[in-house]
Amino acid sequence: MSLTNTLATSMSIEPEAVELRLAQWERSFVKLDPCERWILREACVGSLRLEIGEAIETAAQSNAQKRANFAWEEDRKLAVAELADRLSRRPALIAPRLRSTRHGCLWMAACWTSLRTIFQTEASWTDSHRSMAHDLLGTPSQFRDSDTQLDPADPSKTLGLINREIEVLSVLANGPLAALDYDQRQAATNGVSFEQAGTLNDIRKFLARCRRQVEWCWNQLKGFRKPVEKPKAQPRVVDNSRRIDPFIDADESEEESPFAAMHNAITDNLAQVKNSPLLAALAPVPAIHLQAKNRHARRAAKAHLRHAG
Repeated sequence: MSLTNTLATSMSIEPEAVELRLAQWERSFVKLDPCERWILREACVGSLRLEIGEAIETAAQSNAQKRANFAWEEDRKLAVAELADRLSRRPALIAPRLRSTRHGCLWMAACWTSLRTIFQTEASWTDSHRSMAHDLLGTPSQFRDSDTQLDPADPSKTLGLINREIEVLSVLANGPLAALDYDQRQAATNGVSFEQAGTLNDIRKFLARCRRQVEWCWNQLKGFRKPVEKPKAQPRVVDNSRRIDPFIDADESEEESPFAAMHNAITDNLAQVKNSPLLAALAPVPAIHLQAKNRHARRAAKAHLRHAG
């Protein structure tokens, strides 16, 4: 059973918490019939599961960060041991995965070193030793009889192969894979754990299921919600007693303000311009002739305007 299903089946919700939330949320709806009230209750259950799931997600991420700080080496060795336990059953798949991590390369190099010691001491291997060497090379069981890499008739060839494997694995473990392991550890301390990705994904799938449940319930009850009363806007009170007119001097005993002087100058100039003969000459001519009904009347109106001008 996946973690998602385990959380869904094993997470216990207190009935008192469900009833309390139901009583709180029911105030936002008009009177519901039993079926609609059941839908609202399911929304309450889903929301409580969502809150608990979010707390579990936070705890899992925090735990991964702490383990990255204090137990990184031990956890990586444990992961390699669990992976190596399947090496004899699926060597073509597991051997490349071990070679892709720093701790996996260190484990394989240690195995080759032990096999080399046995080979140099006894000048031969047992069937189990030879099978383990093939597992480390990733040779499928169907091709081991025809494989000449581990030739019992040529011990020097076998020893050379062992030395090359140990050298290559050491270079990988202390070179590019060491930098990759460091980056993964730094990412895990910052909350991005590659080892915990599966667990966190299962938790997030469960959270998504809870959100869909709550969203479905809300959509079913959308038409039963009470309208929200908007607060009435308060009338704006304007205090005219505090307004200040810059063109009016508050204290006549003081010197005339520059705003009042400017106002008086503009007023005097407008009065002079209004009485100017130039302004009168530029005034538009009344279009009396346009109101005439025929040609003779329009001519008479134009003549009258010429004599008046």
